[in-house]
Amino acid sequence: MTNLTNLGRKDQDGRQVRIEHRTRYTRASRTGGVSLRAQTKAAGLNITGNTKHGLRVSRRVAKGTQVAMQNGRLVVRGRYGKGPNKLNLSKTGVTVSTKNKLGTFNWIKPNRSSAKLFGVQVRGKKAAQLQMAYGVAMLLYHTMLFAANLLILVVNLAVYLLKATWTGLVQLSGFLQSLPARLEQRQRHQQSRQLEQRITQLAPQIHEQIGQWLPVQQQAALLWIILAWGRGESELAAIADSLQTLKADADAAILHPALTVIDQVYEATNAITQDFDPQKPLKDELALAGLLAQQLNAPSSQLDYVEWLLTLDEQLVANGITPLQQRLLDVVMDFADIGLVAPNT
Repeated sequence: MTNLTNLGRKDQDGRQVRIEHRTRYTRASRTGGVSLRAQTKAAGLNITGNTKHGLRVSRRVAKGTQVAMQNGRLVVRGRYGKGPNKLNLSKTGVTVSTKNKLGTFNWIKPNRSSAKLFGVQVRGKKAAQLQMAYGVAMLLYHTMLFAANLLILVVNLAVYLLKATWTGLVQLSGFLQSLPARLEQRQRHQQSRQLEQRITQLAPQIHEQIGQWLPVQQQAALLWIILAWGRGESELAAIADSLQTLKADADAAILHPALTVIDQVYEATNAITQDFDPQKPLKDELALAGLLAQQLNAPSSQLDYVEWLLTLDEQLVANGITPLQQRLLDVVMDFADIGLVAPNT
């Protein structure tokens, strides 16, 4: 049955080909009826005889162009172009057609369109009507497809913008939360630079005196500055109870060597203030603490200065640290290279 009528045979688009019977000498179709046909070539001409359409003599004159005489009537046919769009030439003029899955639609002369449904091919007005209906259906389909894709794009864009906005808000929130700490860190860094300059401006005899002290004496002087000066005191008796408490505390054992010699250096440390700038005593006091802090991590000190400072910090907090003690401790940690990170510039 397939060989006789093409039923079940598919074209390159997967559609049922035209239902007809075709052999070398016979033709049978719904529109053309039954006819006999023979073809031969002679002197470069194609000669075709058909019991229904008569005699036709044709010749190819150029690529895509054919000239023929059929029953004494001149026929000119031309088809040019690649892909679905073609330029068609005939005696009556030029037309443009587009091939689609339904058939071919002629844009200039719609009645020359063709359409094929389930292997049944139609031409003329019916084909034009089918092509127009197909075009409207395809237009609606692609419009809905475009609308769906546009909706997906809008949703994806909205999701992206929401994510970007949320990420930006999170980053901004984190920045704002860290801003006070950053500003404080920058301020401390700037103050440390100023104190470094101030240390170099301290009287030479101060540098000489501190350089002659043993490491444990330097540590004791630093303890005195923080424990006594940090509370506005300059007499040993004023902090005697605090010293006794620290000496008895096993958790403060790392401070004990310096505590035992604090009475040997506190007077000399107090005497250093005589060389301070009377206009800037606090700045010189901080500079002296920074100078002593630089000695903590010197190789000669043989001290775990990180543990030493952390223990001192814990003891100060436990016994009620004053603002000046906190300031002194910050300076000491900065100059001992603990806790100070240079801010980004």
